[in-house]
Amino acid sequence: MNKGIVKQFLRTNLPVFVKNFYHVGLDMKEADTLDANTDQLVDDERIVEQDAPNFYRMYFTGRQNVKFCLASVSTKRRQDLLVSLIYSLFWPEKDRVLVECALPEDSGLKGILYVMKPKVAKKVAADYEDLQLMCKKVGVAGVDAKQLQVYAEHGDTIEAVLDKATIDDINTYAEYIQ
Repeated sequence: MNKGIVKQFLRTNLPVFVKNFYHVGLDMKEADTLDANTDQLVDDERIVEQDAPNFYRMYFTGRQNVKFCLASVSTKRRQDLLVSLIYSLFWPEKDRVLVECALPEDSGLKGILYVMKPKVAKKVAADYEDLQLMCKKVGVAGVDAKQLQVYAEHGDTIEAVLDKATIDDINTYAEYIQ
């Protein structure tokens, strides 16, 4: 069942990654040469690395101002019915996707940028002092502040990372951002 969730994630998001990155996977396959059959891609360990029965990673690179992108899919522990039942009683889990993009060291850009739903922003602000100390809430043209909030360390980060294409992708997938 977890592989099915990862396959669905790829079906939905692979076009975005292929559009934005030249290389996909650990063996640096050229993104435009990939077969559109995402079922095969999930089973290809060079594209989707399975670290645990409920944790998968995908690596993307080949963009001028981004060193790499790591997309991690962490699903509920569905592989064992008994463990799943016990965990859900005491520690309810959700399927989560984390997309991390690292900027090159020589880019001159050093900063923090968060894009999240307002409800999550309140919790993160309460739990992480660096967000309060180093970042401020900023309005970004094209991003509905009622749906998503953007926090950044300084304006250079926003201008370098949130171009029109990225803002369009954020708005397209806003319902999936936490």
